[in-house]
Amino acid sequence: MTMRVEFCGAGGTGKTTIAEAFVKKFDCKKLGSVAREVQKEFGLACEDGQKLLSPERLWELQQAITTRHNELIQMTRDEDVPYVSDRSMLDHVGYTVLKNRSIALDQLEWMENLALESLKGVSLLIHFPTRVFPQPEPDGFRTANVMERECFDAIVRGYLHRWRGQFNFMSLPVEGSDKRMRHITAMLTRLAADATVMDLIKEPEEEKPSVH
Repeated sequence: MTMRVEFCGAGGTGKTTIAEAFVKKFDCKKLGSVAREVQKEFGLACEDGQKLLSPERLWELQQAITTRHNELIQMTRDEDVPYVSDRSMLDHVGYTVLKNRSIALDQLEWMENLALESLKGVSLLIHFPTRVFPQPEPDGFRTANVMERECFDAIVRGYLHRWRGQFNFMSLPVEGSDKRMRHITAMLTRLAADATVMDLIKEPEEEKPSVH
């Protein structure tokens, strides 16, 4: 099985930073968020613009973001190339539950089913909890909406518990990029030893992953 690693978690928890380090350490493709691209197509300059949308228009946006991300994931898997994604389908479910209080049950079920089927195809889903926040930016951005981020994290944890056993995942409680990379490498190595992951991403010959 080609390596497919995806991250989930609230903004500001280090997903993109670790994804970039992952790409440098391993020979793999990096997939990013499609949300900003879709938001621009909906005429929104930033995420806060979603608050001005009607419930119907908000669902159209969330559906478009989820569908676009799923298409990106499936296209990459069809290419059969190893990848790391700093967003997962679970993130879209979490933000939809958090931000769209008018969502219909059938709409939520559609998104949940799409996300679960996608996650069943990952080698490893890595959850970045809110408690590994980086230092605040000078403008206080990283400390904004802390309660919202914690609510999002609670939603994600709920789904991880509900879907336990249907895909490989780990929660990342350690701080620091180097420590987190070692933690991830150790998990990937254990998965490979259990034959859950058939083809690990190959590192350069001069640097082998260290397991701690």
